[in-house]
Amino acid sequence: MSQQLQKTRILHTCLIAPTGNSGYYFADQRRTATRISGNSSYSFAPLARWGTHQFKIGAYFASSQHSGDIVERPIDIVDMAGHVLLNIQFPRTRNFEIGDVEKAYYAQDHWIVTPRFALDLGFRIESQQMFPRDFEAGQFDLVYSIGVLAEHVPLQPALIARVRRWLRPGGRFAFSTVHPLSESIPRTWPRRAGALVAPLLPASLARGIRERLLAGGLYADEERVRELLADGFVIESLERVESEAHLHCLCVARTVSA
Repeated sequence: MSQQLQKTRILHTCLIAPTGNSGYYFADQRRTATRISGNSSYSFAPLARWGTHQFKIGAYFASSQHSGDIVERPIDIVDMAGHVLLNIQFPRTRNFEIGDVEKAYYAQDHWIVTPRFALDLGFRIESQQMFPRDFEAGQFDLVYSIGVLAEHVPLQPALIARVRRWLRPGGRFAFSTVHPLSESIPRTWPRRAGALVAPLLPASLARGIRERLLAGGLYADEERVRELLADGFVIESLERVESEAHLHCLCVARTVSA
């Protein structure tokens, strides 16, 4: 190896030796975050009817963007003579991009009934949309989601298919769900009635009631988890776990070849 190539390797490699470490730091991170927001409001002229009404409407918009990448460089472990004992490579550059848009609208009425009595009436509507984020196929060995799926994010077939594509062959998918029998879920009379009636109905009708009981993917029991993972996964463990907030299904599944 020429001196120039040796110098280039040292500059772009982290060297770990008995006498100390040298060379390039093994990881380099870059992050960028931006946020743009604004609001506008309009007040109407006072309306004198059963007192005085002061109407106002308004809107708020905000957009956030967070992106970056992580470059991991090679690591050489050498002996006292400088001979490489082990070379560790990180061939992939990992990057991420997350964004969301927030919207809010409101209307209010400051109603002065008498000089000593007034009412504030109105409403506010808010929404937040996360930008979809996708990754290249076969990029991860593990996808891990605890306390998110079938709790805050619906557990749907499209999401399972996306995770399956992200994982390498033999990759693991570890996640938890909120079980529909969790005591944290209000035991309303429609839920009680649906749970009692569903087993007695034809399959087509029972399926619709079951989907309602699972709240469109916000809850999932063992049967639902097995249904979703039947194509492309082998379940290694599936058990119920009680936390301070919910009764969960905790699952670890492994991808299999198509």
